[in-house]
Amino acid sequence: MIYTACKNSVAELELLKDSITNENRSDVVDPEHAMFLCNKAKVIRFICLCGEKCEHESIKMDKCYSDTMDRKPRDMPKSVWNKTFVYKVGEIVETELDLYKEEGIVYFKTKEAALSRYYICYRHTPFVPGRTGKWTTWYEDGRKEFEGMLKDGKKDGKWTHWLGGNEKISHFENGNQMTKWY
Repeated sequence: MIYTACKNSVAELELLKDSITNENRSDVVDPEHAMFLCNKAKVIRFICLCGEKCEHESIKMDKCYSDTMDRKPRDMPKSVWNKTFVYKVGEIVETELDLYKEEGIVYFKTKEAALSRYYICYRHTPFVPGRTGKWTTWYEDGRKEFEGMLKDGKKDGKWTHWLGGNEKISHFENGNQMTKWY
């Protein structure tokens, strides 16, 4: 199974025998958390953010990551930003795959990575409201971007940010940054 972020859930998809992907690209560091593209996949089900099965049978995604954003997120393929997809349980979603133009259906190999991308792209925050526990986000190639603890949806304690091969640390209390990144 593979997963993609939707407006209010994560869609569980299945690659088909004749699906074309970019999983063999050379820049992937961690394939379990990297973002990939494919030309088609079958929609199996939708998973609500609470982890239960959603009642949705289909989700239409216009300008996938938000009509209110004035620019696409830094690591989103151009096609995801401009294209309309309709995901319907039991049906195949299909589009052209053009790796040169970064066009195709975005997917991840884990629900965890798709959920992380959901909050960054749809909610404009990498954090889950009300969530308590460890939270991680990843770059497109699967490298860790941020990792730390959340308490009631706010950063709390030590947070690590990996930027340009360097590790930066900061400390937070109840969402407030207590130290500069060092």
